[in-house]
Amino acid sequence: MVPRIVVGVDDSACSVEALRWAVRQAESTGGSVDAVLAWQYPTSYGGWAWMPYGFAEGTDFERSPRRP
Repeated sequence: MVPRIVVGVDDSACSVEALRWAVRQAESTGGSVDAVLAWQYPTSYGGWAWMPYGFAEGTDFERSPRRP
């Protein structure tokens, strides 16, 4: 069985370091790395909460967590 390392990533320095560690560990053990990014629409978008009209107009929620 191939060792599998799952690591959560976002744009924080801590998650980048965790991903680097996971890659080094996988290389030393012959394992694989699955990097996971979980995301959802903000709770105030499209829910029951009041929100001013046009609040999210022009917002690309899919791309916002992927900062270049």
